[in-house]
Amino acid sequence: MNVTDLPFIQQKMIRYGMTIYFALGIIGNIFNCIIFTQSTYRRTPSSIYFLSLSIVSIIYLIWLMFPIFYSLDHSDLQTKSLFYCKTRLYVGHCLGQCIRYIVVFACIDRYIITQTNFHIRPLSSIQIAVKIVFTISLIWFIIGIHVPILMSIRESVCGMFDLYKLIYAIYQIILVGLLPPILMIIFSSLTIRTLQYRHAAQIRIRKRDRYLMRMLIAEVIINIVTSIPYSTNLVYGAITYYVVSKSSKRLEIETFITFVTQFLIYLIGVAPFYLFISTAKPFRKRFINLLRQIGRCLEIFQSRFTSSFQCLNGNPSDLNTDNLWHERVCMFHNVCLRKDGFNENYFIDYFYPSSIEPLKSTIIRNISNKLLSLRHGSRIHYRENLIVARMKLNSINDSNLSEFNRNLTYLNNTYLIYQLLAHQDMNLGHFIFDDVFGLYSNLKQFRSTRFNSPNQNYVVAYETCYRFNEALQDLCYKFTEGIFPVVTSHRILSIDSLLRSSKRICFRQLIAGQGLSGAIGYYPKNLHRAPIFDEFRSDLLRVHGIDPDLTPQHHHIVIVKKDGRRKFQNLNEIYTKIQTTPQYSGIKLTILDNFVSMTIADQLKLFQTITIVISPCGGISLLFSFLPRKSTLIVSGFAQPEKNGYHAERMEAVYWDYQSHLNVLHYPVESDDDFQLDPSLKKDDFVDVRNNADIILKTEKLFPLIDRAIIRASLQY
Repeated sequence: MNVTDLPFIQQKMIRYGMTIYFALGIIGNIFNCIIFTQSTYRRTPSSIYFLSLSIVSIIYLIWLMFPIFYSLDHSDLQTKSLFYCKTRLYVGHCLGQCIRYIVVFACIDRYIITQTNFHIRPLSSIQIAVKIVFTISLIWFIIGIHVPILMSIRESVCGMFDLYKLIYAIYQIILVGLLPPILMIIFSSLTIRTLQYRHAAQIRIRKRDRYLMRMLIAEVIINIVTSIPYSTNLVYGAITYYVVSKSSKRLEIETFITFVTQFLIYLIGVAPFYLFISTAKPFRKRFINLLRQIGRCLEIFQSRFTSSFQCLNGNPSDLNTDNLWHERVCMFHNVCLRKDGFNENYFIDYFYPSSIEPLKSTIIRNISNKLLSLRHGSRIHYRENLIVARMKLNSINDSNLSEFNRNLTYLNNTYLIYQLLAHQDMNLGHFIFDDVFGLYSNLKQFRSTRFNSPNQNYVVAYETCYRFNEALQDLCYKFTEGIFPVVTSHRILSIDSLLRSSKRICFRQLIAGQGLSGAIGYYPKNLHRAPIFDEFRSDLLRVHGIDPDLTPQHHHIVIVKKDGRRKFQNLNEIYTKIQTTPQYSGIKLTILDNFVSMTIADQLKLFQTITIVISPCGGISLLFSFLPRKSTLIVSGFAQPEKNGYHAERMEAVYWDYQSHLNVLHYPVESDDDFQLDPSLKKDDFVDVRNNADIILKTEKLFPLIDRAIIRASLQY
């Protein structure tokens, strides 16, 4: 007979409290697994540790708590089977230790990543993190083998007895209560100290790294808080093991305290998700986005047979607005794409309920003749070689189970339909910022796709690389394989190849129209897009394993050698003058003339070593958007003819004016002795001068710009 209410309270805590505990733990860790497998996080070693922590925590909670729930209404299996008694505690102990030491090595990894020593930093990598997690698991299942060997059942109790109880308590104090917290505290303190030192040295720390550190420190605190009472109770139990005169009340109190300490120790498997969401804003945003995606899937399921749309720009609520399709980007739900016989035009089938037929003209006007451009910024009525789609309304009876669109197969995820590389323009700068950035920007415009990871997106193009001639194919493949992963982790799909196997391609979510989404030339649209430009740069660098916040420690000046139009006419002369000028002695100086033959990844890595670039204007200059932070691009302008001479103009200024990470200085070209033009061309013709003039650099104008770049690099901003 119980002498206190503690056994009753313990039973209720198990039935209700631990059930909630278990549910919160499983749900939270599942969300952790989903978030840490998304592209934003899975590229860092810390995420491997957090993902492993969540997976092990799920197994840990299921393994330890299911038997407790079962014993509420049935006899305890641990008291019936010696094998089960040994196995349950052995596996539970090893899983708990794996959780603790995964956190320890996550702390060590955070310390390593803050080091500037190039011999130490490579120790922080995804491959090493995976190996460490497997090694931790193997080692602890070996170390913990003493548990099943020395445990036994006595008087219907599964546990440790005699001297082993004391030995196990000491073992737990050292390897659970002392060693993990001490290691966590040491490496967390070293990391914080290093970060403070780097901040004092004006070296920018990525926000993501700071938030990962916060998440880790929260996990360290919960490990320390839970291990202390558990270890203390083990010591107490070992010390008082041989006390034989314990009263029933004392035994019930001791049993309840033991239960509470075990209840607390389960926090190491329950708490991670809730610690992460409370300490890291990016993690909260990812979780909210995940909930939105789930909600969006439910909405799609509920309205799966009718179409809907959302457009931006050009009276977006009306699909029928004349002459504005070239400015629009639209997201369609539940639509199908089909080809118009052998013509180059396509139809997008838009399904609406027949029940609104009398009101159709007021809700969705007849748009069968309206054209939707598959290339951004294209005035489709006046340009040739630009592919279009026609919107086609289709009335359906949503209550009719035999309605044809009920049996269509829809592609899930987000699809962007596009005409790739219009006019076969293989200029890498324009390809990046008019093609790929255009699609990237469109994803950022819509709330439902703003936080999409590349594996959620597919690009469906009218022309893919195999359609181009042999001379252009290699460049096309190089560009698409090097740049498109920032938008999609899948290969670019051809519309026609998809239509060969089906008369229609149907999409749950299709982005089309593109609007004025390219980066170049649409200055009214760029004002609020500076953050998107910055995100695009950072995401593309991360795709190729490059830290977007890297800052070179030494100056490196590069002069870009370009063949063809707009090149520097006196490049070698300027190179010699910079090299022989005392104020620039000791600064590395390079003529960059062969980087086009390099892979995209190697080009981007090379750019991270440069602090000052002197480049001709045009598409080639756009590559230097990926320079490291606090670097400077000195880009030449062009001379615009006017009645009494020339005035200086800036090419792509509407793009360069919205770069927040980069200092852009424009070299002025403003008189006829600033450029050289082929005699067959006219110096008073705007197009000839803009597109074909070679620039003559002058030290009296160039050197002050270089000096400004050097001074600016030393400033804090």
